[in-house]
Amino acid sequence: MAQIKELLYRVETRVALAQGLDVQIHAEERIIEIIRHKYNSVFDQMWWDDYMNLGTFQLDGTTGVVVEDLTNLIRRFHDIHSVFLENDDQPLPVASRAFNPNNIRRPSIISNSDVTKVFKVVPTDTTGPVYVWYRTVLPDSVWTDGAYETEVNMDAELIITGSCYDFLIDDGTNQAAADKFKALFDGRYKQLSGLEHHHNISKSSQGSSIPNDWYVDS
Repeated sequence: MAQIKELLYRVETRVALAQGLDVQIHAEERIIEIIRHKYNSVFDQMWWDDYMNLGTFQLDGTTGVVVEDLTNLIRRFHDIHSVFLENDDQPLPVASRAFNPNNIRRPSIISNSDVTKVFKVVPTDTTGPVYVWYRTVLPDSVWTDGAYETEVNMDAELIITGSCYDFLIDDGTNQAAADKFKALFDGRYKQLSGLEHHHNISKSSQGSSIPNDWYVDS
């Protein structure tokens, strides 16, 4: 884990060394954009424990949404890991788009374009609290406003080696160094993704012992 400004410095340093000690790097904005891309890409590929939260919210009982404002908590529907209704042991499935939501009788969730709510439970008259496991990605303003003292709560070596590879492969002046950083990134990614707590957990108990996808109501 490291602040964005620390990641920037370490990427600059390692890229400069890879290209030669006499090379000066004057591409901070470009490197920040590369780090941003690598962060967003890796964030979506793994469920990082340090970005996971458990929230308790109350359904309004009429429209299927929660009464709370989720704007700064859950920014995207696919950042929802699982939703539990009241005391149910099984998470709610995602309703299939092939079915009319008005005809669904088993409580399920669907996406909601309202950024303050993010998801909706159908049937919409479902009542009670819901317990939601979710992750919160860094807002775009962190990058656009230069808030580089923000902590990136994921493996720093993964972000650094991946960013170095992206920079060098675009630069095209040192293929050997690019290949080295790609190997370092791939090895680190494999190591981290192989950890049990980084497996995608099923949204239903059905299926294999380590399932990896939503259970869709049919």
